[in-house]
Amino acid sequence: FESNEAHRVIEEFMLVANEAVASFLGGKNISLIYRIHPPPGLKDLERLKEILAHFGLSLPVPKKIRSQDLQQLLKEVEGKAEEKFISLRVLKSMKLAVYSEENMGHYGLAKKEYTHFTSPIRRYPDLAVHRILKKVLRQERAKIPALSSIALHCSQEERNAEGAEKELLEWRIYRFLKGKLGDEFEGIIVDITKAGLVVELENYFVDGIVSYSDLGGDYYFKKSEKTLIGRRTGRKYELGDRLKVALVSVDPILRRMGLTLSSERKEGAR
Repeated sequence: FESNEAHRVIEEFMLVANEAVASFLGGKNISLIYRIHPPPGLKDLERLKEILAHFGLSLPVPKKIRSQDLQQLLKEVEGKAEEKFISLRVLKSMKLAVYSEENMGHYGLAKKEYTHFTSPIRRYPDLAVHRILKKVLRQERAKIPALSSIALHCSQEERNAEGAEKELLEWRIYRFLKGKLGDEFEGIIVDITKAGLVVELENYFVDGIVSYSDLGGDYYFKKSEKTLIGRRTGRKYELGDRLKVALVSVDPILRRMGLTLSSERKEGAR
């Protein structure tokens, strides 16, 4: 699905509506279910800064990083080879948005007040906010009992639903890939661990392991830079490196797969 200008206009209308309702009700000190997004933790931001340094990119000191800084970063890498990798790293550094009776703002959208209002037919928090707004406009008592409990329950169920969707999608992808054993794929190094190189297959959004034994040579792991370096050759494997890998094993149930470097990559790592 490819969005166009019309879709973006509608999305902007929805954002404005959600913000306007939150501001209107909050300004009247009416209790409602806010959609909040806490700022990322310092450790996550420090880790992100380390990754960005590999690409010659930087951010302000963690305590002063605003969502606008991250948006500017994504604009800088737009259209570049590392765009997808950087975008994913930024996303993974973020905390999850949740529902709450307490307003804490929305970091990702840079909104001081925000709620979910525009989809009452598919999200209960939106329906609850509709009911509250209707009562306020009718000058009726707008209190909904146990609002905090409702917000917590909806947040938990949202995580459960997202987790189930993610597991099912990954299972179907791995099941599909099981029929592609021996095939080669383009991938990108998303992590380097004690087990080996973690490589995400391009366009499939699942990853597998290339074990160190498969690399050959005498590589050592430079933990501070998340880099694998050949002692004799000086060849390097770094976060964000693009590789061509072959699929050697797949377990759809455990959602794991084993990879090996393609012959051309084995001949010449950078």
